[in-house]
Amino acid sequence: VRDALAGGLTVICDATFLERERRATFRALADECGAPTLLLDCTAPDAELRRRLRARHAVRVDASDADEAVLDWQRQQAEPLRPEERIATLTIDTGAADPLTDALSQIAAARLPAGS
Repeated sequence: VRDALAGGLTVICDATFLERERRATFRALADECGAPTLLLDCTAPDAELRRRLRARHAVRVDASDADEAVLDWQRQQAEPLRPEERIATLTIDTGAADPLTDALSQIAAARLPAGS
């Protein structure tokens, strides 16, 4: 990741980042490389998340081993975003009718300076 950022490439890090320290470490690396950061805080109603997990489990084609117990654990462990983290955060409702279009619109509209 460091080499890609330092080389000016756009990097997408797909992670839960439940802990503030992990988020801070990633942002510090981006800052060090002069790269802007944008956190996507993906949300969906609990019932929808559970429905998706059950559906994925039923077809057994997903590499993820996440189930409802993992979801419950993540909810218990997640450290909420602090106000200073929210400055460079977009919240995406993945339970919405067209979350991808919404996310892409928000990302395109975000004008982040390097090291944000």
